[in-house]
Amino acid sequence: MPHIIVAKPVSAALGEFVPDRGPLLKVLNRLYDQLENNTGRYRGRRNPQDQNLFDYVVHFHDGKRWQTLRFSVDDCLATDYLVVVAVDHQFGTR
Repeated sequence: MPHIIVAKPVSAALGEFVPDRGPLLKVLNRLYDQLENNTGRYRGRRNPQDQNLFDYVVHFHDGKRWQTLRFSVDDCLATDYLVVVAVDHQFGTR
């Protein structure tokens, strides 16, 4: 099972994008669960601008509206480590 690291700037951005604790915890739990247990499913979704990264996308409803978070995950830094290095946010779903 890979070790998951969420970079501090990503954590800070998530707090801005999803300020309510309940939805934030759901997003983080889903992120960790999917990256730990289904890494192979997402590794094929390479970022065209940086082949060291793959994208993991979460669509969720915060109680008011739909939101989309696109996480950039580096799986080339170290063996058995996945580092979430960036997050992009959009209201609605893509």
